[in-house]
Amino acid sequence: GAVRDLLLGIDPHELDFVVEGDAVAVARRAAQRADGRVIVHERFGTATVEAPLATFDLAGARRERYERPGALPEVELGASLREDLERRDFTVNAIALHLADGDLAWLPGSEQDLRARRLRVLHDASFRDDPTRLLRLARYGARLGFEPEERTDRLAAEAVAAGAVDTVTGSRLGAELRNLLGEPQPEALVALERYGLGRALLGDAFAPD
Repeated sequence: GAVRDLLLGIDPHELDFVVEGDAVAVARRAAQRADGRVIVHERFGTATVEAPLATFDLAGARRERYERPGALPEVELGASLREDLERRDFTVNAIALHLADGDLAWLPGSEQDLRARRLRVLHDASFRDDPTRLLRLARYGARLGFEPEERTDRLAAEAVAAGAVDTVTGSRLGAELRNLLGEPQPEALVALERYGLGRALLGDAFAPD
């Protein structure tokens, strides 16, 4: 009950709406009913519904694989909800609420980490595959007051030291930095000092006061 209450209290703009099947078809029906329009993102099997009362995104459940570190993932649609949860960044983001009946689905450990206010990656290659997760680690920590668990902390430090952020395009890093500026300050900027992430992104002059 407490977890469900927490999820229901989240800003809808922070939620992903996942469809097991054709998300674009569902988005078109939703837009028709809401007197809105649909913007389709074919590569990722996602769609945005823009209606007078709300704007929201729908995504088809998918599997992902990375051809090389830092690259955008290759997306395979037609996955189950569990497979979609398994591609997430942190266990606390691997929780789903079924809109039809209110049932919760989560990966093992997700509920415990949420209650303990811990950020935990799902596998050891997480930061290497997608180094923007390093910035999300800082963002979520600043917003929620969560701390990385021991293994995630070590993997993040190793990824920064190995130059993981250099494998990501400047446009993607810039987008993540702009998102970070929208988080509670100065906590979010100060969080970039952990592991030397701020210096890796912005140079040796990075030193938040």
